[in-house]
Amino acid sequence: MSSPPIGSSFFHCGAAVDSATGNPVVANGCTVVKTAVGVFTLTLEQGIDALEAVATIGFLGPLSIGDIAATLVHTSDTVKTVSIFVGNPGIATDQDFNVTIERIRPGA
Repeated sequence: MSSPPIGSSFFHCGAAVDSATGNPVVANGCTVVKTAVGVFTLTLEQGIDALEAVATIGFLGPLSIGDIAATLVHTSDTVKTVSIFVGNPGIATDQDFNVTIERIRPGA
């Protein structure tokens, strides 16, 4: 099954990331770089404004820790930062994850 073209319909970019290496197992429309424990930078091939996008993050594989959470910060139209943390107050941790970014205003 092939991925839809970048920027078509609602799909904008997606990746599945191996947190140990920071390398994407698969990526379409973006590159991923691990910048610190639990922190990953996505660089999009095509920019998208924060008000035009919705992001979904899911965790992959067995979760060996409880109370895990993730955030995605709109650093710029072409750069998004994913942070993964566990517990309260939120200690940075590595966990395999996937992320998709979709345009909520197609054709914009």
